[in-house]
Amino acid sequence: MEIIRNDYNFSFIPNHISFDCDLPLEIMDAYTITKANDEQIKFLELHLNKLGYIVGNTNNLPYKVSYQLFQIPDETAQIIQIKTEPIDREDWKYYIVSHDNDGVLLYKFQLASNLLNQPIEFDIFNCDTHEDEYIFGYTPDLVFRFFSDNDLTIQHIHDADDMQFLKDIYLKIYEIETEYEDIYKSITLLNSLRYLPKYNEFKILGYFTVVESLLTHKQTKTETGDSLSRQIKTKVPLLLNRISDGINYNKYFHEASEEKIWAKLYSYRSALAHGSNVNFNGELQVLKSPLEIHDFMIACVKKLLTHSLYEPKLVRDLKNC
Repeated sequence: MEIIRNDYNFSFIPNHISFDCDLPLEIMDAYTITKANDEQIKFLELHLNKLGYIVGNTNNLPYKVSYQLFQIPDETAQIIQIKTEPIDREDWKYYIVSHDNDGVLLYKFQLASNLLNQPIEFDIFNCDTHEDEYIFGYTPDLVFRFFSDNDLTIQHIHDADDMQFLKDIYLKIYEIETEYEDIYKSITLLNSLRYLPKYNEFKILGYFTVVESLLTHKQTKTETGDSLSRQIKTKVPLLLNRISDGINYNKYFHEASEEKIWAKLYSYRSALAHGSNVNFNGELQVLKSPLEIHDFMIACVKKLLTHSLYEPKLVRDLKNC
């Protein structure tokens, strides 16, 4: 294999994204988002090809081609045809995070990135230097999940506000990590769900677990009734109502009160946990379907975790009451 020499380590960002801000962009001291140079691209393509079926046809990845979608009229169904066109070299989308240390902060960047509307993958592909030679490393489970679950025909745009959010959240996570261990643990729980398939029932159950770990305490001997359900129905709306850009329940569900929706959500959570049948044409009709529940829960979890970083004492007090 050809030896490629460089003074900096880097992490490849596999997302189909475009940055609506100036690059290179330093997201933290010695960590810079930039475009890969020719040698780095050659190195990445070599190893992406070696991953074979896990990544798929590398010629159709969205880093050097653009996607054009066409609807083909059909009497029985709508058929979507995808065509690709090469894009100019200066517009290639091989984005990397260049850094000059062991990359230990990439995990913290990933924790912060998970709270973006469209997360950036910092920790899947790492290219570290050893004796001036790049060493390629990757996390197989995350690679498979990423290329299986993401529609790479859809491009997401990150602007300067997103990057400032990423910086701010990273610093907040650093600040609360030791003093507010419960909040930090909830943030790491969200990260662990990246290993599960999208829309999987266990993943939806996992989002409920994140909320519970953040806001609920173990039922005491003096508490009666369904303490966990009661805590969720009261604490989550209370905290969400403190967020200026809250959450629009009607975007996901049929119109109903917050309390009713959370009661139904927790009925669904209990059904999943206990293996019971779920009827969306009956008592859970207001929730529409598991797809809406999944999308709502991930949006809700992100808002709750983000706000917890700005009011950690309040969240700790809520958890204990």
